[in-house]
Amino acid sequence: MCCMRCRSALIALGPVLVFAACGDGDAAQSGEVLIETELEEQLDLGELTASCDQPDDSEVGTEFRCSATTEDDRVIEFLGVFTSEDEIFVSPTNLLTAAEVDVVREQSARILSPEVGSDIDPSQIECPAGDPVFLVGDTDGAVLECTITDPGTA
Repeated sequence: MCCMRCRSALIALGPVLVFAACGDGDAAQSGEVLIETELEEQLDLGELTASCDQPDDSEVGTEFRCSATTEDDRVIEFLGVFTSEDEIFVSPTNLLTAAEVDVVREQSARILSPEVGSDIDPSQIECPAGDPVFLVGDTDGAVLECTITDPGTA
């Protein structure tokens, strides 16, 4: 059996993202509340304890980091960004939902098929299971490790 390992990194995640108003100017506090309420519910990993860095300014495009610890001590990293003067967007950077893993499989098959000169079916790509799946690595280099198996060589 022949196989190829591929590593995919994603920062912008599909369905797990939230906007929040932060009119009082405290983006860190707004991010923490957002993570401990809406995102906690969306991620369905139990109670989250969040902490966010306070950004230097609130200009559109300014980014800041947050993290949250689950009840079983797993750490979720988040990226917050100002989308307007009084609104932030927060999204996890080190986990994917099962639906997002399916998108990674489909896109990997589409991109890698011409590279290897053979059609790859997304079902040939094995990725970690779960909902959500925690990525491997640090915040700036989190990856999803998947294995592609060529059934013709099995």
